[in-house]
Amino acid sequence: MEHAYNKLFLPEFQQNLGFAFDFAINVCGVESDTFFDYFFSSKISKEIEMESPKFVCGCYGTELALFNFERVGFDFDENILNQDICRFDRTPEYWAGWILAYYQGQTGISFSTIREKINFRQIVQMYNPLHEASEEKFVEVMDGIFNKQN
Repeated sequence: MEHAYNKLFLPEFQQNLGFAFDFAINVCGVESDTFFDYFFSSKISKEIEMESPKFVCGCYGTELALFNFERVGFDFDENILNQDICRFDRTPEYWAGWILAYYQGQTGISFSTIREKINFRQIVQMYNPLHEASEEKFVEVMDGIFNKQN
């Protein structure tokens, strides 16, 4: 299977994308598919696909979300950054961002192609029961969605 970028960076990128979605949705209050669209509009998804070290492994999830906000001109309450927002649990939105990064990294399918086939809310809805399954099971499910639509 062709990897989108160096597989050594994938676990860190998975965490970062998971935290980016979690922060944008659960802390900043951005609707999940809206942030997914920001991710494309900002062109950060394309830079990740071209192995930009800044976005693949050079920033944390919160920073990744903030770069998206900046590039699309989204104004958010900057006082949020002064709050203690550290969590120890992982939300369904975190998992969805995390597994999305895994899928894209493993398959090399562009984020825009993924977005054409499925919206972020649908990935979040897969949380139960797939968050307990292996990552490969998610790949099987996504491949099934792609094959069904083709």
